[in-house]
Amino acid sequence: MIRFFVFLLVLVTSMCLGNCQALTFDELKNVVTTEVQKAQKYPNLKVQFSWHDDLMSDNNIVFEGVDFTAKDNFIVKVSLGDKQYKLHGSYYKYLSAPAAKHRISKGKVIDEDDIIMNDFAIDLFKSTTIIEPSKIIGMVSKINIDQNSLFKTNDLKPLIVVAKGDLVTLQFIRNNLEIKTTGVALDSGGIDDLIKVRVQDTKKVIIGKILSSSLVQVKKND
Repeated sequence: MIRFFVFLLVLVTSMCLGNCQALTFDELKNVVTTEVQKAQKYPNLKVQFSWHDDLMSDNNIVFEGVDFTAKDNFIVKVSLGDKQYKLHGSYYKYLSAPAAKHRISKGKVIDEDDIIMNDFAIDLFKSTTIIEPSKIIGMVSKINIDQNSLFKTNDLKPLIVVAKGDLVTLQFIRNNLEIKTTGVALDSGGIDDLIKVRVQDTKKVIIGKILSSSLVQVKKND
């Protein structure tokens, strides 16, 4: 009987070495978050759970485990002295993505000061959601965009620097040879867009890349 009691005591002690350390409530939140992330095998999780007045100012909370119930829900089991508590919680997966730092008016050319990176639940992402800031900066808003809203492809349009009918300088580059002439834009476009241009002298239509509001470059190889 004594041997059995000693064995049981050792077993309980060994179990407590992993889970029975005394915690503050803030430390408990970190432990629970880690446990949920491990169980779901996904690092980007926002975790929240209920609390009890008894636990808020005590540093002797013992974490006993997490039971997963319905989808995205769980119960945290803890003890404080001889009292047991069950704290109900939930979690959701998130991604970090660029959002409007403030309200952006229709027609605004978006720059770095208009964007902030925030965390959003995965459920909010659509096929049109833009997750790379580089694909937003320099674009023009087609609508008013509310603060902290995600950017969508159909809310933005390229900044037009060359409009159809504009007179532009054509820069022909072939190896180390450069020739410049003038032409009329047959398309509208933004920086780095390819557009058709009619050469004024020859009336020939060529395709070039917009480098600025007045310069279109045409590169040719031998």
